[in-house]
Amino acid sequence: RGRFHSNKAFHLKGGPNVILKPATDTDTTSDGAVIRFFGTEDSSQAMSAQPVFGADQIAHSGGGTLVVGDIVRLWDSHVRPSDNQEVNKELVKVREATNSGVTKIEGTILSNQTAGTYTYTKLNTLKNISIHDLKIELGTTSTVHGIWCYRAENVKVSNIHLTGGKGTSIRLQDTYNAHV
Repeated sequence: RGRFHSNKAFHLKGGPNVILKPATDTDTTSDGAVIRFFGTEDSSQAMSAQPVFGADQIAHSGGGTLVVGDIVRLWDSHVRPSDNQEVNKELVKVREATNSGVTKIEGTILSNQTAGTYTYTKLNTLKNISIHDLKIELGTTSTVHGIWCYRAENVKVSNIHLTGGKGTSIRLQDTYNAHV
C-alpha cells in the first residue's frame, strides 16, 4: 500500500502477482495517485499574437527561450464557469526556433483560441515513460488516480487492470505523444 511518485522517467513493469493499492481504501488526497510521474514547467509568457487555428507557428515576445524539441502549452485564459478550471489548452512541439519571436511548430494549431489573454508555457517533460503489466486496486471510496502522468512525453501504458475507486483510472495531463 502507498504511493509511488517520481520526477524521473523510467520503465515500470509488473508481473502476474503484482497488485498495487493506495495508502488506504478511502484515500482522498487531491493530488494523489498510486503511480505518479510529474515534470515541471517554466513561468507562463505572454504571446504577441493570438494562436490561429491551422497555423504552423506561434508568435511570442521575450521572456522564455524555446529550442527545437521543446513542448509548449498554449492557453487563451478561458476557464470553465462551473468550477474555474482552465480549458482550451493545447500542446505543441517546437520544430524551428528563431530569435525573431516567431516559433515554428510540428503540425498545426488545432484549437480555436479566442478568449483574450494568450500565453505559452514551456513544459520540462519527463520523456519515455512506460508502465506495463500491473493490477491496481483502488478500494471502495478512494478518489486517487490509478496512474497519473503530468507534464510527460512519449508515454506508453499497457496491460493495466484497475478496479474500484472513484478517481480516474489513467490520467494523462499535459502529456504529449501518449499511447494507452
